[in-house]
Amino acid sequence: MPRTIDKRHKILADLRHQMRLLAPGERLPTRAEFEQRYQASPVTIQRVCDRLIRDGYIESHGRNGSFVAEYPPHAHRYWLVFPHDPMADRSSVRRCLIAEAERLSSVGPDTIDVYCGQPFELVGGKAEQLLYDVRTGRTAGLIYAQSVGAWRCTPLEQNSAVPRVSVGHGNPGEDGMPSLAFDRQSLVRRAVDYLKSVGCQRVALLAIGAMPRHSLDDVNRTIADHGMVSLPYWLQYADPYWPHTARNAMHLLSELTGERRPDSLLILDDNLVFEATQGLADSGAREIEVVAHCNYPHITPSVYPVCRIGYDLGALLRRCIGMLTDARAGRMAEPKAMLPALLLDELQARSESLRTVTLQPIGVEPVCP
Repeated sequence: MPRTIDKRHKILADLRHQMRLLAPGERLPTRAEFEQRYQASPVTIQRVCDRLIRDGYIESHGRNGSFVAEYPPHAHRYWLVFPHDPMADRSSVRRCLIAEAERLSSVGPDTIDVYCGQPFELVGGKAEQLLYDVRTGRTAGLIYAQSVGAWRCTPLEQNSAVPRVSVGHGNPGEDGMPSLAFDRQSLVRRAVDYLKSVGCQRVALLAIGAMPRHSLDDVNRTIADHGMVSLPYWLQYADPYWPHTARNAMHLLSELTGERRPDSLLILDDNLVFEATQGLADSGAREIEVVAHCNYPHITPSVYPVCRIGYDLGALLRRCIGMLTDARAGRMAEPKAMLPALLLDELQARSESLRTVTLQPIGVEPVCP
């Protein structure tokens, strides 16, 4: 590397560090003072300042001087990182998280950029920007979604000074990375509480095939603790990427009669809501009470009356930002925090400004040879 470029990089690194010690809006030394401090040419200092302006660290006010940006990237720029997965890319929770990150960025002051890609193939414009931000500290933190382990031993892990938090159902990482998990037990408990309050006794379940057996056991235990019943054949699995499976399962349940017919349905994944409710509507069911999982404020459509219960993804991202802020300040975060489930009515009561957004379902019909 030429000496001039090497010197410029060293000055950049030092000034990035200095920005962390200065208050937003604080006046910076003049270009001439920087030249004297670093024994550098005007061209070198100008290029350094231009880079800091482009990166969002400083704001130039012409003859009035340069100032630390009001919202510098090391305190307000975050990355939401997903491993690329052709199937998971279509899931509602991923689409909802991305949409909510965009919404929060639009209102500021924090911005959340999104990267979806192969962990060991970090190439291309967005990947290079992410790597640059991590390497230079031009980010306030990383939010790993869905899979933390996929990023281990990748370039993203080379700068340990950048704080990280994981989101999902898993445990905190081996390195002590804090996590924020969806509280599945609170969702099931609140849903069954609601069904009990409206007089339901026989609860059918609709889940995705990947749901762990122990989670389903917890659901059945909660139903039994409420003095309600869920028979084995009322548990139906469906694949959200083959939408007809959810619709067909509801047709089958609707064919049952008498005590063999459930009077309520708990849909445990919002990817299944549209097709499941379409099946209920098509079969002519009218008396089945339905509680459906959702991710606020982006809800999947329904063609049958449902009670919505789920997680506020805006609150989730704001809590992640709070955990990363604590980490930058050296404050210890709890290893695993839980995001409770709320009924839509409760969430609307807490925030009069809440506006739900309908998330369009993705139809993937089976391909027959």
